[in-house]
Amino acid sequence: MKSFPLLSDRRVLIALAVVVCLAVAGGAWALLRSGSERSIPASEYTELSPKEVVAKVPVTATLESRHQVALTTHLSGAVKTVHVRVGDRVQEGQVLAEIDISGVQKEIDTQLAQQMTTDAANLSAVESARLQHQQLQESVDQGLHPQITAAEATLRQAESQYGEAEQVFVDKRGNLEQGADADVHAQAAAVDTARRNVFTAAVEAARAGMATVNAALGPEADTITPVLAEVESDQRYAGAQRNLTTAQENYEITLRRINQDLATQQRAVAQAFAAKTEAAVALEATRLGVQQQLASNATAVEQARRGLAAAQSAAGQSVSRLQVDVNAREARAPMSGVVTAVGAKEGTAAAGPLATIADPGRLVLKANVKELEAGRVSVGDEVSFTTPATGTREFRGRVLTVSPVAAAAPAETAGQTPRPEFPVEIEVTGDLNDLRIGGSAKAQIITEKEQKALAVPREALIDDNGKHSVLVLRPAGGKHEVTKVPVTIGILTDFEATVTGVKAGELVLKQAANHRDSVGQQVRVG
Repeated sequence: MKSFPLLSDRRVLIALAVVVCLAVAGGAWALLRSGSERSIPASEYTELSPKEVVAKVPVTATLESRHQVALTTHLSGAVKTVHVRVGDRVQEGQVLAEIDISGVQKEIDTQLAQQMTTDAANLSAVESARLQHQQLQESVDQGLHPQITAAEATLRQAESQYGEAEQVFVDKRGNLEQGADADVHAQAAAVDTARRNVFTAAVEAARAGMATVNAALGPEADTITPVLAEVESDQRYAGAQRNLTTAQENYEITLRRINQDLATQQRAVAQAFAAKTEAAVALEATRLGVQQQLASNATAVEQARRGLAAAQSAAGQSVSRLQVDVNAREARAPMSGVVTAVGAKEGTAAAGPLATIADPGRLVLKANVKELEAGRVSVGDEVSFTTPATGTREFRGRVLTVSPVAAAAPAETAGQTPRPEFPVEIEVTGDLNDLRIGGSAKAQIITEKEQKALAVPREALIDDNGKHSVLVLRPAGGKHEVTKVPVTIGILTDFEATVTGVKAGELVLKQAANHRDSVGQQVRVG
C-alpha cells in the first residue's frame, strides 16, 4: 500500500489554506487602512510631558594629576640608595634617593690643601712688602735714610760755603763802601730779594715736578692738574732767575766802579748761592723721591693683601660650589604627593628624572573628542564620570580647556588617514576619594541642558529641506486626526530632540516615516 498520493493531497490542502488566510488578512488590512476605523496602538505614539533634557558627549579619559614635578639632580655620581617606590605617599622635603658624592669630597680635600699652600705664599708676600715699607718709614722717621742724609749734608756744606763767601764780601764791602750812595745799598737789597725768590721758586718747581710724577703713577691718574701746576712753578722760577741775573749784573757793575775785588767777591757769593740752591733742590727731590717710594711700598702691601683676599675668595667659591654638590647628595621631594614614577636605580648614574611626584588633590581627566563633537564642547561645561575601580559611583568635573589643534595621530595609524580628534582637559571637582592616578574613566560632557522641555524621539521628526515637523494625533469627533505640526528643534541628542510648537499632553507618533500617508485621516488610539 502506498501513502505518497495521500501526502501530496495534504500538502495541496495546506497550501490552499495558507493562500486563503493571506488573502483574508490582506483584505482586512486594506479595509483597515482605507476605512475610518483604523486603530493606532499606544506603543506607536508618545504623550508629551515636561522633563529635563541633557545633551552629552561621551568620552573615554585618563585620570592624571594637574600638578606633577619630576625630581632631577645636577650630580653625575651613581645612585647610592632609593627610598621610595611607585605609589608611595611622600611629604615635602622627604629624602627620596641618595647620590654617591665620594668623588666630590675628594675634590674638596684637594682644593683645601692647595688653598693652604697658596695662602702661605700670599701671606709671605704680604709680610715681605709690609716689612720693606716699615723699614723705609723707620729710616725716614729717625733721620737715617742714606740718600736724604747725604743730600742734607751737601746742602749744609753749600750753605756754609755761601755763608763764608757772604761774610768775606760783607767785610770787604764794609771797608770799601764808606760813603757809598744809596743806590748801592738798594742794589744789594734787590740782589738779596731776588736770591730769596729764586731759592723759593726752585724748591717749589722741584716739588711740582715730583707731584706730576706721583700723579701719573697713581691708580686714578690726573695728568692735567699736576702738569698745569708744574708749568706755573717753572714759569715763576724762570722769572725769578731772570730778575736775579739782572739784579746781580747791575750790582756787579756798580761794585766794579768802587772796587774790582769787591765785584769779584760778589761773583763768588753768587756762585755759592747757586750751589746752595742746587743742593736745596736736590734735597727736596730726594725727600720727595723717598715719599714716593714709601707710597709705592704701601701700594705693594695693599696689592699683596688684595691678592691674598682674591685667592682666598676664589678658592672659597670653588669649595662652596663643591659643598653645594655635597648638600645635594640627598634628593628631596619638592612637594607632598604621590610617587608616580621612579627613574633612579641603585648603582647606576643619576641621569634623568630620579622620581616624579604628583599632587593627588588636583586631578584632571584627559581625553580626545571627535571632530564632529569638538564644536559642541566648551570651557566650563559640566562633566560626570565613572571609573572601573569605583563601579557605578559618579564623580563630577568641569571642562578646563578644549584644544584648537588636533592631537597627533597614533603611531599605529601611520600611512592611514585617521579622523582628527581634539584634546580636552577636565578638572575633577568635589569628591576625590578612591580615584587613582593613571586610571581610566568613562565621562559624559554635558554640552546643553534644558529644564521642563518637551521632547520627541528623533524618528518622530520630519525634515523637509531644513524645516521640521511632527505628526500629532489631535482629538476630532471622538476620534483623533493625524495632523502635521511644524516645530522648532532645541537640544538634539542621539535619541531625542526638544521641540517647540506643540503642547504638553499632545500625542506624537514615534515613527513619522510610517505614517506620512495618514496625514488628515481619523484614527482610533488605544
